[in-house]
Amino acid sequence: MTIQTILIPVDGSEPSARAVDFAIMLAGALGAELELVTVMDLGQLDFFDSMEQTLEQHLSDWESKLRRDIIQPALDRVPSGGPATSTKVLRGAVYKALLKHITATQPGMVVMGRTSRTAMNRILHGSVSRRLSGSSPVPVTLVG
Repeated sequence: MTIQTILIPVDGSEPSARAVDFAIMLAGALGAELELVTVMDLGQLDFFDSMEQTLEQHLSDWESKLRRDIIQPALDRVPSGGPATSTKVLRGAVYKALLKHITATQPGMVVMGRTSRTAMNRILHGSVSRRLSGSSPVPVTLVG
């Protein structure tokens, strides 16, 4: 089995940055490409923040902010001459959007950070990384 693409979900956290670094090293060894993705969690949408804007304007502004604040710093970690890297902003609930994208694109593997959360938060909401590692149709490597 040849791994051609490594998918890296990023969220701006330190574990996410470590996952990017690990995936860069892995891609170099495997000759794989990288795909950096982040998710615009529509459950976090706050219409009161932008009552003067249309929904599409608000989503466009939010996507621009995610690209600037989450995707670009992750992209900046990829060295010049490093693996080919593409980016994408997904829309939806984080777990569902990631699983849908993984299922549709079938990357060779997923490398993602395991963000520490409080025990209560994990009980109430579960961990996206834990849920994906158990349900992804491709291998998932968690980086702490």
